[in-house]
Amino acid sequence: MALSAPAVLVLAAISLGIGGLAPGALYASAPHTSPAPANLPTMIGLLQQASNLGQFAGPMMLGALAAHYGWPAVAFAAVPVALAGAMACLLLRGADNQ
Repeated sequence: MALSAPAVLVLAAISLGIGGLAPGALYASAPHTSPAPANLPTMIGLLQQASNLGQFAGPMMLGALAAHYGWPAVAFAAVPVALAGAMACLLLRGADNQ
């Protein structure tokens, strides 16, 4: 099932809009999740490095999966990673409320 160009454009814009919320949310939560104010620069540095690693390695890994096993195989890698990220957010949110 192929989508029309306008549908692809709208879905891409929605995806980028939602994905664009992550950096702001991460930086806003850093002061709340850092063990001490002195650790905040380290916390932000780790967030930045992990983000860069994901942006570098993620597309290559998913592309390799798609090349070897087809596009349906990408979901078997992307969905668990997305769920793990969502669970990490919920755990951090729970830790922040205590």
